[in-house]
Amino acid sequence: MNGQTIRYALSFPATDRSVVFESEPAHKGPRFKLTYGIGPGGDVAVEFAIAPPGAPYQTYTRGTMVKAK
Repeated sequence: MNGQTIRYALSFPATDRSVVFESEPAHKGPRFKLTYGIGPGGDVAVEFAIAPPGAPYQTYTRGTMVKAK
């Protein structure tokens, strides 16, 4: 382990059923954002985004989790 700790602030957007984990701004490093959202059928959409210092977030990966039958 390299000893890196990412501290996240949570938000719950009122417009949808989601939760957003957003890292605190670092002076020299990137910012991170992890979003979970529940769809109408109960599927969970996940998106992970990274923002270099001074730049907007860009999606790194996204996917959908479904309950196994």
